[in-house]
Formats: sequence, structure tokens, C-alpha cells
Amino acid sequence: MLVHQREKIRELEPLKSMLVTVSEQCEKKLLAVKQEEKSDMLEMKKENQRLQNKISKLREEQVSLQVQVEKLQEELAAEYLRYRNECDARKMLIADINELKYQQEDAKKPNAEEEGEGKEDVTFLKLALKKAREDLDAKNLKLAAMEADYGDVVPRRDFERLEAQFNKSQKDMETFTVDNQKLMQEHNAILEVHKKVVDQRDQYAQDCEQMRRSATPRPHWEKCGQFVEGGTDRWNELSQARSSDELVDILLAEMTGQDIAIIQAGMNTGAEYFTGQGTGPEVPKFLRYEGQVRNRRLGKRDTSLLIKDIWQEKAAHDAEKPDGERDDLGEFLYQYLQRRFGVENMIIEWGYNLYDACGRYSHDPRIGLFYGILQKEIDEAVHHDQLVMLEKLYNAFTKVDLAAGNQGALSRADVEQCLRSFFPLKEDESMEALMKACEQEAPGESVQYKNLFTEDEEGRSGPFVDKIREQEKLEKTMYIKAIENALGGSSEVSVPDLRQAIQSVDPEASAEMVDKYMGRAFNTAVDQLETGTKIETTLLMKRLQSGSVRRLGAKPK
Repeated sequence: MLVHQREKIRELEPLKSMLVTVSEQCEKKLLAVKQEEKSDMLEMKKENQRLQNKISKLREEQVSLQVQVEKLQEELAAEYLRYRNECDARKMLIADINELKYQQEDAKKPNAEEEGEGKEDVTFLKLALKKAREDLDAKNLKLAAMEADYGDVVPRRDFERLEAQFNKSQKDMETFTVDNQKLMQEHNAILEVHKKVVDQRDQYAQDCEQMRRSATPRPHWEKCGQFVEGGTDRWNELSQARSSDELVDILLAEMTGQDIAIIQAGMNTGAEYFTGQGTGPEVPKFLRYEGQVRNRRLGKRDTSLLIKDIWQEKAAHDAEKPDGERDDLGEFLYQYLQRRFGVENMIIEWGYNLYDACGRYSHDPRIGLFYGILQKEIDEAVHHDQLVMLEKLYNAFTKVDLAAGNQGALSRADVEQCLRSFFPLKEDESMEALMKACEQEAPGESVQYKNLFTEDEEGRSGPFVDKIREQEKLEKTMYIKAIENALGGSSEVSVPDLRQAIQSVDPEASAEMVDKYMGRAFNTAVDQLETGTKIETTLLMKRLQSGSVRRLGAKPK
């Protein structure tokens, strides 16, 4: 097989050199096209700039000529007004002179005849003056009409000169527009050629990459199924129809516990330091600090080992207390860190890093349960009830084994019978899922039942125990949902309403357990419950979900 691969590599060597040659030729062609395009673009930009400058100058000349015409029109109107005033003054002066002359002549006439002739002359002159004034008014009206009609008219000589300049500018602009359109067409053609060359280059690069990948040994991704949580089945589900790059992202997400979208984006979510939450009483004791706390970036394995050790230490610590009392997990965590590290800075540093790691890996059932209890969102009794339930199931298997001769193993039929006896409320579908998980962990007719309950060094259990916990969580959710439906969708719930709802959903539940659930829902002792007390439905469901609540009898038919 190795010889065949080497021969195949030798056969591909000429193809590799040919690809390198073709790639270099494409690069040279691309550089040449870019240089030509760059020079053409510079010339077109210069020509376009020159044409725009010329158009701007022509527009400025046109504006300047328009301003000159308006100024000349204003000066002409002022001169005409001055002319009218001087003309009227001259006429009035002439009339006064004539009047004085006539008076002087009248005074010199010796007799009445001459006086009569003078009167006739005066009458004639008055008629002539009246006629002259009428002619003057007519001329003034005609002049005013002409001024109104031809006030904006410029001299023909100026008009013809400006018209010739405008026509010349119009022709130049049309020529420049045609040239610009041709240049734009050439530019677009060059861009199309450039795009085709780039597409060819990308295609060659893609072909080269595919050939390089085909000549590279592929990793055996199936090996990862042995080390990923959930085993080979979960890995096959995660890796189905994935590329190598996507499989690397999935592995990183499994190792770090970060969201795969953040890993694919290449973002670094972990800051170098945490910011202290303060020293107030609302802050857990192991997080009370002002300032910066170093981020150790705890991995999932270290987090699991630390949580496993904390549960072991707390179990031993709570065993010394009377009447089954338990310390708060947050308070005990501070004591645990204090015993283990001693120095206050190390206590705070490990407290913050453990809290951050629990948040990042909360998708893991064990870490998520610890995180929920630490945040007081889940009652610690949930954890202990799970341990007690698993211990009882182990004892049930042991009892059947002792009855069969203490062989350390059970037949598959005995395991199924024991499970049906221990979980009488489970449906056939759930029981089949448990048996399938058992077969996955212990294949064969003989089942080493002790191995089903064995944990690794990180506290991780096998598929069988994980399936039991998964079903317990689902059954709890369905049980609480049934109680919510029995309440009828009301926004507030009273003590009698909740008691009636629980008894209708789980009629075989004992009065003691019903009182226990009532006390958890209303967050008070059973003997202090009052009939008129009411609570919001959402808060009630949240409290039941956080506690150790489960169905105690068969579903009502």
C-alpha cells in the first residue's frame, strides 16, 4: 500500500509543477492587466478632470456675461430716467421763457388792434401748446410700452457673440460626452476581463488545493469517538457530513466547553482577569472580593475532578451533623477552598475560576447540577436523592445476584426484571431505552452490573446511569407540567388549589409527601400554611422544578 501511494505521488509531481507554472502565468497576466488598467484609468481620470475644468470655466464665463448684461440694463435704465428728467425740465424752462416773452410783447403793444392780434396769437399758441402736450403724452405712453416690451433685450451684437460661444460650448460638451461614454465602455470591458481572470485564478487555486488535499493522508476521525463524551454513537452523530475544518471546531468545543459558534468565529472569550463582584452580603462568600482576579481557564477535566472532590468532602462533612442537616454548598465551598489552599488570594482565585468553569461547562449534567445548586436554583436534595436512588438500584441488583449464587453478573432477563420491579412507573419505551444503554455499556447476555455504576476518575458515569438521570429529569418535568395543567392556567394558586392539583395528578401520593411538596412550593413549614395564602403560578412551578419532586404513584386513567 505504501509503495502504491509513493508511485501515485510520483505521478502527481509533474502535475504539481504544471500547476505552479500555470499559477505563475496567471499571476503575470493578472499583473499585466492591472498595470494596463491602471495607466488607462489614470489617463481617463486626467481627461475627465480636464473636461470638467473646461466646462466649469465656460459656466463661469456664462455667469460673468449674465452679470454684465444685468449691470448694463441697470445703467441704461438709470440713464433713461435722468434723460427724462432733464427733458421735462427743459420743456418747462422753454414754456416759462415763452410766457415771459409773451408778457413782454403784450406790454409793448400801443393800441387795441395790436392787442387783438396778440390775443389771437395767444389763442393760437394755446391750441398749439395743447396739441403738443397731447402728442407728448402719446409719445410717453408709446415709450413706456416699448420699455416694458424691450426692457430685457440686449444688443444684437452681444447676443450673436454669446450665442456663438454657447453653440461652440454645446458642441464641445457633446463631443466630451461621447468620448466619456466610450471610455466608460472600455473601462467596463476591462473590468469584465479582470473579473474573468480573477475567477480563473480562484478556480486554479481551488483545483490546486483539492489536488493537494487528495495527496495528503486523511486523519482517522473515528478514533475521536473513544474519547468524546457520549461515545462513538454521539461522535457519529456530531461528525456526520462534516468537513475536517468543522470536525476540528467540534473537537475544540468538546474540549473547552465553549460554544461552537464562538470557536468558528475565532473569538477569544476568556479575559485575562475576572472583575470582583464586591464584598456585599448578597455575594457568595467564596466570591467576595474587590479588584482583579487571574483567569486560570480551568479545563473540563480539572473542573470535574474538583467537583468530585468537593462532593466527597461535603458528604463526609455533612455526615457529622445531627438529624441529616446539611451546610449550604456555597458556605462549604469557601471552607473547602480555605482548607485546601489557605491563602486568601488563592481561595478567591480558585473560587472565581471554578464558578466560571461551571458556567462554561453547564451543558454537562454533573457540572450543570453542581452549578445550579451553587446558584441556589436547584435544591441540594436533588443530588443526594439521585445518589440514594442509584444506591438502592445497586442493592437491588446485588440482592438478585446473591439469590442466584453471588456470581457478580446477571443475565439480561434478570436485569430487565429487576429494573421493572425497581421502576414500576416507567413505560415500555423508557425501559427499552434503559436496556439499550445497558447493552451499549455491557454487551452480551451476561451483565457485569457493578460496571454499570462505576465512575471514572473525573466522576463521569456510563451510558446506563446517564440514561437513568436523563429519564428522571424528563419525568420530573412532565410531572410538574401535569400539575400546572391541573391548576387550570390561573395566574395565582392557593393552598387548597395546589393540594387538589397534586392529588388529582398523583392520587397515590401519601399525605406526608403532598405536605412536603406544598411546603417547598410555598417556601414555608407545613404547619404554617394558611388556606388563604396565594402564590404566583410561575414562581410555584420554578420552586417545584428546583426541588426533589417526582411521581409517587401510577398515572390516573
